[in-house]
Amino acid sequence: MPSRPGEKIDVAQTKIYKRQKLAQFRIKISLVTQDIHQLLGIKRTNPMYPFQKKETPWETLKLDVAAAGNTFVEFWGLPL
Repeated sequence: MPSRPGEKIDVAQTKIYKRQKLAQFRIKISLVTQDIHQLLGIKRTNPMYPFQKKETPWETLKLDVAAAGNTFVEFWGLPL
């Protein structure tokens, strides 16, 4: 992404950055799915978090949805 006027966009680096952001988004969506399963009482055999968080399930869901949304905005925020 150009930081100065007249500077060209490095397409190769932008594609790499977008792929990384998309991978992060997928991970965060899987965390949201896990949070929803926990709220509904669905047992998971392979939890993503090997430890318990101190937040309530609703707070965890809220934080994970916000993180996924921020990553999605970063992904689409770069021109290609």
